[in-house]
Amino acid sequence: MDVNKLNVLREVGYSMKACCFCIHGNFSSNENAFGTCGLHVYSHMKHSDDIRELSIHRSGHCVDFTVDEMKLGQIHGFAEFAR
Repeated sequence: MDVNKLNVLREVGYSMKACCFCIHGNFSSNENAFGTCGLHVYSHMKHSDDIRELSIHRSGHCVDFTVDEMKLGQIHGFAEFAR
């Protein structure tokens, strides 16, 4: 990341709110905003009573969030702002 850009981001107090950079988040690709949680399940009543992994959106998080350092690596120089 450009050093000047990094300095300005720091100066303005830029931060990225907690989102699903979690070890439990499963997304089919980096471009897909929707995925599933490998930790939380529910009984799906709409189509069947099957137990399913919880559907999630990439911009969310829960109280059981556990950071996945590899996923944070996908945002490169912005990782420091997501902590």
